[in-house]
Amino acid sequence: MSRRDLYQRTEALGRMPVMQSERIGRYRLERLLTAHAPCETFAGWDEQLDRQVLVTRIPLDGVDDTARDIWRRDIRRLSGITHPGLVHVLDILAQDGCDWVVSEWIEGDPTDVLVARQPLAGSEVARLGAELAEVLAALHQHAVRHGGVRPANVLVTAGGHIKLGGGCPPPWCGPRIAEPPATEPAAPAREPLDSDLRGLGELLLVLAGTQPGGAPMLAPTEALLAPTCGTLAAPLASIIARCLGEGDEPPFEGAQQVAAALRALDTGSHRITLTEVSPVTPAPRPRRPAIIAAAILLVAGLIAITAWQLFALRRPLAVAVMPVEAPTDSEPTRLAALAVDTTISSELASLPGIVVVAGREVQALRKVGRSDAEIARQLAVQERVEIHLSYPPSSQGMRIDLARLRARDGRVEWKRGLEAATWEPAVARELVGELLRGAYQGSYASSQSHFSKANPETIRIYLALIEKERTGKLSPDRRSEITALATALDEAPEFREGWILLTRLCCAVYAMRLDDEARAEYERVRDRALALGASKAMMVPLDIWLNLRLGRTGEAVATARQLVRLFPGNPNAWQRLGEALSVAGQVVEAEAAFARSSRLHPSADALASLARARSSRGDHVGARAAVTELRAVAGESPTLTAAEAFVEMYAGNLVLAERLYRQLTSDLGGYLAFNNLGVCLFYQGKFSAAKDAFQRARELAPTSYLAARNLADTLMALNERELALQGYENALELIEPLLARGTLPLSALEARAVCLARLGHASDAARAVDSMVKANPHHPEVIFTAALVAAVSGERASALAWTRRALELHAPAVWFESPEFDRLRADHEFRQLFR
Repeated sequence: MSRRDLYQRTEALGRMPVMQSERIGRYRLERLLTAHAPCETFAGWDEQLDRQVLVTRIPLDGVDDTARDIWRRDIRRLSGITHPGLVHVLDILAQDGCDWVVSEWIEGDPTDVLVARQPLAGSEVARLGAELAEVLAALHQHAVRHGGVRPANVLVTAGGHIKLGGGCPPPWCGPRIAEPPATEPAAPAREPLDSDLRGLGELLLVLAGTQPGGAPMLAPTEALLAPTCGTLAAPLASIIARCLGEGDEPPFEGAQQVAAALRALDTGSHRITLTEVSPVTPAPRPRRPAIIAAAILLVAGLIAITAWQLFALRRPLAVAVMPVEAPTDSEPTRLAALAVDTTISSELASLPGIVVVAGREVQALRKVGRSDAEIARQLAVQERVEIHLSYPPSSQGMRIDLARLRARDGRVEWKRGLEAATWEPAVARELVGELLRGAYQGSYASSQSHFSKANPETIRIYLALIEKERTGKLSPDRRSEITALATALDEAPEFREGWILLTRLCCAVYAMRLDDEARAEYERVRDRALALGASKAMMVPLDIWLNLRLGRTGEAVATARQLVRLFPGNPNAWQRLGEALSVAGQVVEAEAAFARSSRLHPSADALASLARARSSRGDHVGARAAVTELRAVAGESPTLTAAEAFVEMYAGNLVLAERLYRQLTSDLGGYLAFNNLGVCLFYQGKFSAAKDAFQRARELAPTSYLAARNLADTLMALNERELALQGYENALELIEPLLARGTLPLSALEARAVCLARLGHASDAARAVDSMVKANPHHPEVIFTAALVAAVSGERASALAWTRRALELHAPAVWFESPEFDRLRADHEFRQLFR
């Protein structure tokens, strides 16, 4: 653990204990580091040898003399063992009614702190695990059980090596209170030593980044480890399972066996790396130059590996971009401010190791009166960037001032200003790019001048569309915006930002139309943006979202796993993996992925996704907990409103959900907001109002089969039977092309089953339900739809069975109050299900 982290933990404790002495023998106690009642650990100073030490106080109040003697014997035996991976026990003293254990001071980070910054590669997990296993093997050779193998006691030094401390904890102190004391040398019992192997297995899960703090222990599987460990996931999962004593394979007989198994993985991975780096055999040379050359290559390789480790293990820097402050007296100043605002996020996102917090989250907190410092703390960022545009005193041109400020106290870390003779957006964008590079990379050379590759009219169109996108004022079908931007890009084919925006617009169109023409256009535009240098971290999530929208869950999961391998320190990548795994029904892995995203940076978007994922599978308590976290991060905002509305709708709290969706339709509009508002109204029996909402949704998205089906349900409830049947036919017409292409998202499967049942095609509806349930056997909405189809088809027994299962999966009881269940309402067995 680094001294910085230890000091921060001391500040968190907020106190120094009441101590009889500030000096224990020749050791001066400097400050409290950790407290695990009743034991406490201090940073100390050895005044005789002039060195830093670690001092642990072991209280003896009420401790049995025999237990104390056994423990002191174990500590003495531990102090006699030397190993490069072991934190050495230097001394043990008795003073003030306590025992005091003095250990060497190690500069390093606990493994959980290290992994929280960024996941480790599979080869690094194997290497560090092998080092730890070798330390345990050395202890076990002396019949000493460590007894405290946990993340806080396993440090990784600056050189990237394991140091294991906290050995032989007293049975009356600390987290291992229930464990037996270490065994006698003459009769080493197997079970206590096995507890070290289990601790090693749990530690390997932590190193692999799959064990969120405080979460239940996850079963080691290849799928669980694959996102970070790649091709080593399967053998690592097998090794961890054998350490934990799980699975069909026999457990390891000792730590040395574990070390050998892990070293085999580590050696193999490094051999592959070296082969790839040096595939050519050099010509024969005199012996001494060859030795010198080999030494140079070895040193260079070690430097490269160390540099890679330092970079790979660094937690990303979270930066909040504050709203641009600029004059509002003219159109040029407004456009320049908008160009600067878009530039900050895109430029920072392109820099390695930086996570950008979206401006809308900052704006939302400003609206509720938060100060900039409060905003930075609430968004869990380390820094904030402030930009000021102004008129220079000497001219009518533009001055740009940019500052990096430390989040916790507002201290200025870096500040510079540049001036220009014009307010042209392209100029503003280039100057900001230069300032950002200077602020974060020490060089004022800007990135490629993409804005300079666009004419003023193209830039004006681009900025106008960005503004419409941010304010939710894009047209329902996006066609006018796509036509305008595509025409503008004909005059500026190298304008990368324009192509990125066009990709997002085409993605939305493809998601709405789901036809081959829209798909081809989206892929053409996306590939053009990538060819111009658009980041895969920005573009690949669009593919993941589309695959989920199209029902291609397997492809979405595979693409998301590739994304986290490419960008293991990117919280957005882990969020997308969590979303894909949730849809695939892999709940434990999904929660682990969301937890990883939050550890890297707790963003509003990720928390909203987590809330929706939990709500969709019936975990309403967990979903509301995520909404509470979201409120703390984003304050009152459209993101919060949309997530809370979704959660309350699924939980059956329709009055609150209706109010929230009315707020969204008023503030942002949009097809989904009107559709979901209609759903809330429908289940409350407000059929006329629901009809109006669904009709508005259809106007905004004419090709939406979901709005067509919902409107037909409402017309049926209003006894407008002929129009309702036409609506069901229309919904099927919109779904059939998707069925022909094998592209059916979950909502389409549900809508198709219901429409077939309503039109009297009972056998086809039953087959549709079977395929839907087979693909999503634990989704509460799917099972509810199965119950609804059975009720519409008059199949009482099936309707009762599906209703019982849906309620077990926490489907809201209010869903079953819809008109489709009217015929079952008088059924005693049906009513009993809701008591």
